Amino acid sequence: MYFDWWIQHSAAKPYLKKLAAYYYNRAAQWGEEAVICYKHDAFMFGSAVVEIERGQFADAKPYYWQTDTSVALNSWCFTRNNIYKTPEELVCDLVDIVSKNGNFLLNVGPKKDGTIPQEDEKILLGIGKWLQTNGEAIYGSSVWRKSGEGPAKITEGQFSDGIRKEFTSQDIRYTVNGGRLYGIVLKCSDEGNCQTVPLYFPGEIPT
Repeated sequence: MYFDWWIQHSAAKPYLKKLAAYYYNRAAQWGEEAVICYKHDAFMFGSAVVEIERGQFADAKPYYWQTDTSVALNSWCFTRNNIYKTPEELVCDLVDIVSKNGNFLLNVGPKKDGTIPQEDEKILLGIGKWLQTNGEAIYGSSVWRKSGEGPAKITEGQFSDGIRKEFTSQDIRYTVNGGRLYGIVLKCSDEGNCQTVPLYFPGEIPT
């Protein structure tokens, strides 16, 4: 269950505990997993998932969190003259967020007839192509003792995704999946080396 920024409004607060109790209890009865995502201080910390709009954390967190952003810098819906992000920029954000124990929620804005604009489709296909090759480092992965390394600095907080990140071939993010530790390079080197590789094999992950 996802709430936008009005969730912290005083008109909603009297009902949040009752809503969460009902939602979590019913999910337990059904044997289903349930998640509530919130912004600001709408829920008591630990009772739901922290949500950061159009931003991320600079460092890994011991708790699960989520960011939501859009394929366009200037809009959440289909508008003319959208300023689009590139698939490469969005993949770098995805990798950085996942390496820090976060979830990446990506918005696209369909047209009034429900179709996905060509620009949005191109971005989604680009991300999908990367995930076809490197998805094992993302899907079902978890954080390592070190989320990454490199000179690029991440601006922390909401509405910071418009600040361009100048990644280099020395910027690497780490994830763990099963018995493998993955190192994901965020920019190709001058020689063209740009790939995700398992750094250690089953039973060899350093603690």
